Amino acid sequence: MNGYGCGTGPTGADNAESIRMGSSRGPTTDGRMKPDLMAPGSHIVSTVSQAESYQGFGLCNVFFPPGQHLYTWTSGTSQSAAHVSGASVLFMEDYRQQFGVIPSPAMVKAALVSTAFDIVTDDFFEEPIFSRP
Repeated sequence: MNGYGCGTGPTGADNAESIRMGSSRGPTTDGRMKPDLMAPGSHIVSTVSQAESYQGFGLCNVFFPPGQHLYTWTSGTSQSAAHVSGASVLFMEDYRQQFGVIPSPAMVKAALVSTAFDIVTDDFFEEPIFSRP
């Protein structure tokens, strides 16, 4: 598949640091900047269902890499959520080991947001201008 409909092309992100057109973006109606945190959600290799009824509809490639039946190549918020969840768990475990307590959800969010870099776009269709600390 050429990638269109898989998070690339005119409505998608062409690299891990681009914002897909269908992704949420701010500002909100009351002026707050959102989202607080974004993660890659395009061109992600992910596991596939092992159910006999699995057809792979809506995926970039039913099985990727070719020659196996365990993984696929796909895009979407379900893929980016796994990145954020994984980073959260790793931070929580490190914090617990260092301080003996599990951090609050607010502490986890603060840690992730404070270590992210800004992606600033002038236009929906322009390449992002990256702002790194």
